[in-house]
Amino acid sequence: MEPAVTLHLAEPDFPGDDQDGALAGRDYGPITPLLNDDTISEVMVNGPNQVYIERKGQLTPVDVKFESDAELIRVIREIASFVGRRIDEESPMVDCRLPDGSRVNAIIPPLAIDGASLTIRKFARDPYTVQDLIGFGSLTAEAAGFLEACVKAHFNILVAGGTGSTTVAATMLAAHRAGIGVFVTGGIGGVHRGASETDDVSSDLGALARFPVAVVCSGAKSILDLARTVERLETLGVPIYGYRCDEFPAFWRRSSGLRLDQRFDDLAELAEAIREHHALGTGTGVVVANPVPEAHELDDEVYQRALNGALEMVRSQGIRGREVTPHILEFMHMVTGGEVVESNVALLLDNARVAGELAVSLANT
Repeated sequence: MEPAVTLHLAEPDFPGDDQDGALAGRDYGPITPLLNDDTISEVMVNGPNQVYIERKGQLTPVDVKFESDAELIRVIREIASFVGRRIDEESPMVDCRLPDGSRVNAIIPPLAIDGASLTIRKFARDPYTVQDLIGFGSLTAEAAGFLEACVKAHFNILVAGGTGSTTVAATMLAAHRAGIGVFVTGGIGGVHRGASETDDVSSDLGALARFPVAVVCSGAKSILDLARTVERLETLGVPIYGYRCDEFPAFWRRSSGLRLDQRFDDLAELAEAIREHHALGTGTGVVVANPVPEAHELDDEVYQRALNGALEMVRSQGIRGREVTPHILEFMHMVTGGEVVESNVALLLDNARVAGELAVSLANT
């Protein structure tokens, strides 16, 4: 069976017929050779003097610089105008796709703190077709025919198998059913800002109230209403134990100003407290708050400026629900020149270390 449909991941923002050469043949300053190199899948520019490329999944810096921030902004504006978008002081952020599908994210002052930033995720010039996937053995002709029918009928499709990710709530369920008592994440979900009007509350809180699992994290994502999140956990009977901290961490910041139920400086004592909590039979989980390592904490001024800008972006664009978090994280990554990524990695690794040691302590006593 030969399926006649061509499946596309996304429609381009630019409706023109010239789908070829969206990047080639145009002047993008010093990054032009990088964009024309088919072995490079992504180009990231954090200010005029810092350029990275991704090649075969590896991120590396390159010795490429713009003459000035003004030259970088010129390139950004040219790319934006090419797809009919604008970027200026009144609208300092753009998120769009080029005709060939390449994804572009850019931010300029006044939102950009350390100079303009630009990221281009390139699409292959010769993308795989359904027939290619069938030939590779990645897809059967029968499955392709089924997908064609679903596309034509506008059906939603749930795909199972392969790699993926789960929410904290889903991971707690899986851990509990597998008999795993401790797991680690960056930050839990919670009560979103404006929840009194939207009723937007993460299912993570409900899971913490249902499954007796200890979750090691750096508090809740700081884009949330942290005070109401802590209050909701208290209402649900979920204790928050601080590991070497007295206040609830704010993800990229070590403290939110919210006092914790109890501080523990010794993992054996923390393990005993968790064990005693479970012995009460309440059936609720435990939040183990472990702040981001001090060396990787975001500067407060940078953090507040980036967060306020991100929240304003979400509000002005009417973004709601599950789309809020990825848009805010992407915005803060752009504004801070990647500092949030370094902080994320550092806090996740440290949380994993603490969780591993805690699991050993729970198993040995």
